[in-house]
Amino acid sequence: MRTFYEFFAGGGMARAGLGRNWECLFANDFSQKKVDSYMANWGNEDILCDDVSNITIEQLEGQADLAWASFPCQDLSLAGSGAGLSGKRSGTFWAFWKLITSLKKENSKRTANYT
Repeated sequence: MRTFYEFFAGGGMARAGLGRNWECLFANDFSQKKVDSYMANWGNEDILCDDVSNITIEQLEGQADLAWASFPCQDLSLAGSGAGLSGKRSGTFWAFWKLITSLKKENSKRTANYT
């Protein structure tokens, strides 16, 4: 079975789309309202209510095949402020990117020990 992390999870629609052949190892959203929706859909064992900038690689269980991020797009849309990835909402992408980059480096170190 393939595994994944789901960031900016909302109600877990990425999880729904991936289907039953995928196992969620970790999910997060900063909004308690969204976390409540996720828990209603999927249970509460996988989800953490916190800002992605506060999450550390130590909190991520296992080694996922996929890291999914449905980060806020308001600053990217034509109807938004036009701030792009520098915007307050869409800029949260960078905290996710930093975490995943750190995770990639950590996994490279682990893999190097086995070769």
